[in-house]
Amino acid sequence: MKVKYDSFAIQCRLNYLMKKLLSVICFFVLVNIKSNAQNIFEINEDFVSSPLVGYLYVFTDTSNKISNSQLDFSRFKLYQQESLNFGTNGQRNWIMLNCRNNSNVAKDIVVDMDIVYLDSFDYYIYAGDSLIRKREGINWQTSLSERDIDSRYFAFPITLSPHTQYKILISVRETNGYLYCPLTLFTQREFQRQYIEFDTIFFSAVSVLAVIALISLFFLMAYPQWIILYYFIYILGNIGYALNIEGYMAHYAPNFLSTSRWYAISSLLIRIMSIFFALHFILPEHRSKLRGLTILYRAYLGVLFLFLFYISFFPFNHTIAETNAYASSWVQLVLLMIVIEGIIMKRRNSFIYLFSILPVQATNILLFLRITGIADIPEETLDNSSFYLFLYIAPVFEFIVLGIAILNDIIQERKTLTEELNMTQQKLLNVQEIERERIAQDLHDDLGGTLATINTQINLIHKDKTDNSTYSKIDTLKSMVAKASNDIRRIAHNLMPPGFEKIGLKNSLEYLVNNASGKNLKFEFISFGIERRLPDEVEINLYRITSELISNIHKHAMASRASVQLLYFQTHLSILVEDNGIGFKDRIEKNEGIGLKNVSLRAKYIGATLTIDTGQNGSTYILEIKIGAEEKK
Repeated sequence: MKVKYDSFAIQCRLNYLMKKLLSVICFFVLVNIKSNAQNIFEINEDFVSSPLVGYLYVFTDTSNKISNSQLDFSRFKLYQQESLNFGTNGQRNWIMLNCRNNSNVAKDIVVDMDIVYLDSFDYYIYAGDSLIRKREGINWQTSLSERDIDSRYFAFPITLSPHTQYKILISVRETNGYLYCPLTLFTQREFQRQYIEFDTIFFSAVSVLAVIALISLFFLMAYPQWIILYYFIYILGNIGYALNIEGYMAHYAPNFLSTSRWYAISSLLIRIMSIFFALHFILPEHRSKLRGLTILYRAYLGVLFLFLFYISFFPFNHTIAETNAYASSWVQLVLLMIVIEGIIMKRRNSFIYLFSILPVQATNILLFLRITGIADIPEETLDNSSFYLFLYIAPVFEFIVLGIAILNDIIQERKTLTEELNMTQQKLLNVQEIERERIAQDLHDDLGGTLATINTQINLIHKDKTDNSTYSKIDTLKSMVAKASNDIRRIAHNLMPPGFEKIGLKNSLEYLVNNASGKNLKFEFISFGIERRLPDEVEINLYRITSELISNIHKHAMASRASVQLLYFQTHLSILVEDNGIGFKDRIEKNEGIGLKNVSLRAKYIGATLTIDTGQNGSTYILEIKIGAEEKK
């Protein structure tokens, strides 16, 4: 009995162990089946669009020889990140999507890969196990008319039958660049809506940049400066870069402008120009106070230029593209160093520059973190219209702020130059007045005295001589000396009226006008209002202006009558000079006449306004200056 019991116990024990073993095997089988099961994207009635996160499976064919019929789907791995990023592997990369139309109607959808430059793009559509559609040999050079959808990106339409499961296989390859290819599923209506909305945003931003570029070109021609040239090239580079990255160059520009090489060249040129611009904008002397930083800036620019030469003339591949991406990223560090140095030096433009680039740098950082996979940026952050609006409005903001700053610098520079010019003109006018006074004094005291002595001696000779012919000659000589004395007195008076500071502007002008009449020209002086004295410097310049206008009438007007009116009002003084001559409009248009230039200069110097109205019936000059703060106490 004991033996039977032991055999029975052993049998029970073995049965128990077998059950346990079967349970474990079943568990692992179920786990394995579940792990091999692929996620299926369900399309319902309310479907609009999806970034397909958690539904894409990828496989990289390192041999580049596997066809769609040779694929082993068990080798596909679920892609965990939100956007497809294959880096610069240069291999054929397969993407698989399983989807099912759960609605009761057929669905017209679009599979959109948001990328412009691909060397190879193929797709295969399966309904169940049957291949119902395929397209091979598409690349970035394929014209829009030859594509399934008139789109710069790689997109194709599918009509999904109700309650049917589909498998979509996509093969992509890029040998000369970074392969970052977000894949999105849209309804056709939503695809068209977003496509149009994005193009509207993009072209609006590019149009504004183009207008800014034209304005900067105008200023460059008007005020040639290095900073404006760098600004202009910087804008053009950004416009070209934007058109390139969005595919417009690939489809609408010559072939040499739509290659990966040109894309790399244009992006590198922008980086180089951004450094030149920052140096001239923040550090106008184009060198750092720290000699080491100056050497660093120049060395880095030298490296960029050498690299630019290399990618322009040597074979271009994905390694060069990757190197270019990293070299360009270092530009941000160099720009940051320039900005920090400007802030330390308390340069106002360094704060303006930092403020202007903040939106652009924010978008660049988001894109860099997303593309490189350093940080997991949510798909909705980068793919909605608000982000794209910000992406292309940010450069517009940057160039508007920088343009206003440059314009303000030009205005301030011209203001400084104008102030310096006014000071120089003031000094010249002061020197001129001093010289006029000295010459007038010398004419009166020296030459006038000499002529008076000569006249006295002639009178003595006149008394001694009795010859009639001699008397006649002496009389002629006396009249010539008298005329010379009068001319010298008149010239000296015009240069500096005697006692001007005492007799004032009114009496000096009255004397000047009364002696201005000639044989064929009659001058009239009119005064109105109570005389109010102005500072001597203002009055002497008003006198000089009026004297110059009278001189112009004598020389050019061919007038028979002229008048000078001195009009004192409560708030201002007006001097009107009129003639009935032939005018001089042609000379004004040709900007001729030193006299008029001197008149304008003196009027501007004392803060007066000069208005000239000339025509065939004569000319009118109106000179006005405020009375108040200028009134002599």
